[in-house]
Parts: sequence; structure tokens; C-alpha cells
Amino acid sequence: MNCDVVSLAQKLISFNTISQEGREGPCLDHIDKLLSSVGFTVYHSPLDECRGSLVARLHPNAKSSSLCLAGHIDTVPLGAEPWTVSPFEGDIRDGMLYGRGSVDMKGGIAAMIAAAIELAPLISPEKDLVIHCYGAEETGCEGSFDVTKNPKHTEGIKAAIVAEPTSNQILIGHKGALWLKGTAKGKTAHGSMPHEGDNALIKAVNAVISIEEMDIQCKDPHMGAFSKIVSTFKSGLNINSVPDNATFTIDMRTVPGQKSDELLLSLQQAAGDLVELETLLNVPPFWTDPKDPWVARTSDILQRDSEKPKPYQIQTVQFFTDAAALRQVLPTIPIIILGPGDPGKAHSTDEACPVIELQEAFELYREIIKDWYEIGA
Repeated sequence: MNCDVVSLAQKLISFNTISQEGREGPCLDHIDKLLSSVGFTVYHSPLDECRGSLVARLHPNAKSSSLCLAGHIDTVPLGAEPWTVSPFEGDIRDGMLYGRGSVDMKGGIAAMIAAAIELAPLISPEKDLVIHCYGAEETGCEGSFDVTKNPKHTEGIKAAIVAEPTSNQILIGHKGALWLKGTAKGKTAHGSMPHEGDNALIKAVNAVISIEEMDIQCKDPHMGAFSKIVSTFKSGLNINSVPDNATFTIDMRTVPGQKSDELLLSLQQAAGDLVELETLLNVPPFWTDPKDPWVARTSDILQRDSEKPKPYQIQTVQFFTDAAALRQVLPTIPIIILGPGDPGKAHSTDEACPVIELQEAFELYREIIKDWYEIGA
């Protein structure tokens, strides 16, 4: 059975799956029907009434090593700037497929599903192919961490591709993210009688200064240095009252070797006893050994049409992906990030993915699946 990757991408774009609006169900139902039609057994993993994820297994009872194709179907909001094209129609202009999610990452989802649908009839009943379609990635990888906490959804997986946009280049690592919220409490009073109150803003400011002055030296040779910013600060309701509450947030991007619990402890010590730090998000760094044989084979597949194949060059990114959730429960398997679209165009107004990259991604996934399951060998 053939499935046109461009038409499928257009159809997926037509579903409004903006994370904050929680409408992932209809899109997952459509994917369910497609995969079920070629023999996949589909499991839904709901987060609430409208949001969730999907896991599909071609031969659930097979005991052989499985390949997993994974990605998320939710998107970010449209933004304040007006679009010049419809964000949900999948228009094609000058070789570009437009729409929210065309890059991040319904294009990649369409390519991996189209490849799986075409090759499913050729995969032996003794071998399993696994598809993960996550919701709620854009709000902190909630979908993938929810799916992977169930052992049956990762059982037998020995390699995985996360179809995030990489312009069809192999990435093998990314930084982690540790987001914190700091809260200081006080007592309100009239601005003319500050001695009657307890200023929460001052407590929070002192904590922020201490945290900003922390010199945390940690660097990875491929991902760069650990980073830390205080990103928001809120306090007070009116000019003539002592503020009794103050909050701030911290965005940290971690690298392999750092331990989030130790990092949180050191920040709490810097903030002091008058401020409480709460973890909002904790996504660990992700890394795959570039010398892994499957990574090498996959790199060779990408270069089959090249006159002068080159050794794989290690590439990583700064943003986090669902690969972190897979890595947490599958610590030793090779996982790569590979998908169509320029990651710099993700989340942008008039988001668009080159049609040729969608087609290339479909062909790449098809060849990788054929290699793993020895189809046509």
C-alpha cells in the first residue's frame, strides 16, 4: 500500500493540534485508521479527555529487535504576527509546504508513517515495527514521558529515530532543560507604612542576584557550555502597597554529566531559606555514541547517492526533544534525530517545509526500515 507523503502532511496540518488548546485526539484518530489499515495494533495513551499519544506495533507478539519511529503531533500557537497563508490548509507555493507544524513536526510524522505503511506488508510476522506519536511535546515532552513509563510501549526496541526537523541530517545529542520557579512570601502593608509589612520582592531580588552570580562551569565538547538565565519576574499589585508575593523563573540548559538534583540543591542554597524553588520541567540531556554500528549504517544510507561519501560528523542541537524520554528508559540503544525541514523555521510565522525534503525523508526512512528488517537483501 502506498501513501503519498505530501498529501498526508497536508492532512495532518489541517488538524489544529496547538498544545495549549488540547485538540490532539482527531489527529491521532486519523493516524490510528491509517496504521490499523495495514495491520498495526494501535494503543492510545490519553493525558486527558482531548490530549494524548499513540503507540502502534506491527506485530506486538514478535520477540525480535524492533525499530521505533517517533515524533510529536502537537504544535505551538500561531503567534501575534499575522500569517500570509492559512496555517491549517497545507498550501504549496514555490516548492514549499506551508502550515503550522509543517516543519515542527508533522512533515516528519507524515514521512515516517508513509514509509511504515508502504513497507508493513513486507516485514516478517516474526519482527515488529513500532510507531510512537506523542502529544504535549511543546509543553515539556509530557506525552513521551507518559508513553515511555509503560514498559510494554518500549519493549523490544533496539534503535529509534525521532523525526524532528534536521534538514535530513543525523543528530545524536541535545542539551537538557531544567526549568525552575522561585517564590518568595511576605506581608502586605500600606506603602506609607512599610515597617508594617514584609517585602517579598526584596527577598526574590536578593535570591535572583545570588543565582545570577553563581559561576557553574560545565561544558560538553559537542554541545557546548551549560547555560542559565532568569527569564521572568513578577511581584506586587499596586504602587502603594508592600508586595506580599514575588515569583521568578529560571531556564537552564544542561549538558551530559550534570545531575539535576545536585544542580537544584546548589541553586536552593544560593537562593537562601526565604525563597522556595520548584521544578517546572526536568528533561535530561540526550546522547548517542557516534561510533555505534547502526549510526554508521544509517549515515551510509544518507550518502548512497554521494560520489564521495564522508565519515559521519558529530552534530547536536541546543533544544530538547522526545529523544530524552526514550533515552531515560532505553539507556543503551542508538537513537538518532532525523527529519525534514529547517529547525530554524520551527515555530515561525508562515512556517514552511521544502516539499523535496519531505520526499527525501520518506525515502530515507524507507531505506532505513528496509535495512533494519533486511527487506530486499
